Amino acid sequence: MLKPSFFQWLGSFFWPVVIKSGRGNLGHDLEIVVYHGKVMLDTRRVNYSFGKLHEVMEKILQRLYRKSYSFDKVLILGYGGGSAAQIIHEQFQYDSHIVGVESDAMIYDWAQNYFYSKGVKILLEDAFDYVRRAVENEWDYDLIIVDLFVDNRNPAWPEDFWNNLRNMMNSSGVAIINTMSDEQAFKELGDQLQRHGFIAQPWNEIKENRVWVVKK
Repeated sequence: MLKPSFFQWLGSFFWPVVIKSGRGNLGHDLEIVVYHGKVMLDTRRVNYSFGKLHEVMEKILQRLYRKSYSFDKVLILGYGGGSAAQIIHEQFQYDSHIVGVESDAMIYDWAQNYFYSKGVKILLEDAFDYVRRAVENEWDYDLIIVDLFVDNRNPAWPEDFWNNLRNMMNSSGVAIINTMSDEQAFKELGDQLQRHGFIAQPWNEIKENRVWVVKK
């Protein structure tokens, strides 16, 4: 993890300090920012890792951990800076086998050089291609985190994605689907998930993030 200098750390309590910036593969501006002492991965509009998103993942994962869901084999689609991986490894002291899939080459590079990558297999690959490959090879997971965004929007979901996601889940597995959808679009996604055979439960405790937690 990147450690800011003392002056960067101190200044971050007065204003966001940009450490590094660039344009990602998908055309959105990316920044490594120190704010209130925390190093975060942001776009110009939203936080990708270690800010508000970290809080979202922390609360959901804590709930699943308390309910004794297994985190042995974890897949993170949309790895970002590795917020979820760090929570699982360091906060829960869970020795998980984690695969992170990231399609943006800049984020992929930053994750390994400035954020969290310890004990994680990070792949530079399109998430939907990886999912198809996983199903073909009969790979399965206890926990799947779907955190796919282009800036503040989810991508268009391919027709085969939800069936493939279901096929990758262990019989007792669970998936987290993070969105920033409005209420109507979030409800429509929930209806779609149920049509594909999921048991879906909403989680809306943090403003702007609406999350479906699903199992078979």
